[in-house]
Amino acid sequence: MSQDQDSLPIDSRTRAIIDGLPPDEREQLERMMRHAAARQRHMLETALEDAVRMVPAPFRKRVQKLFLG
Repeated sequence: MSQDQDSLPIDSRTRAIIDGLPPDEREQLERMMRHAAARQRHMLETALEDAVRMVPAPFRKRVQKLFLG
């Protein structure tokens, strides 16, 4: 099962509560959750790139290949 990169993992109880909201509130909450997930992903990607830059030059390519593909 593939998950959208801009969605937060939520459990079935939380999903049931969200699904029970009025449509406009549900859409607003889902938009806010997608925005939060996108910001979190960007922050983690930036932190990983910064960490790779701190690795000594002789090992940097190996670390980049391991973590960044």
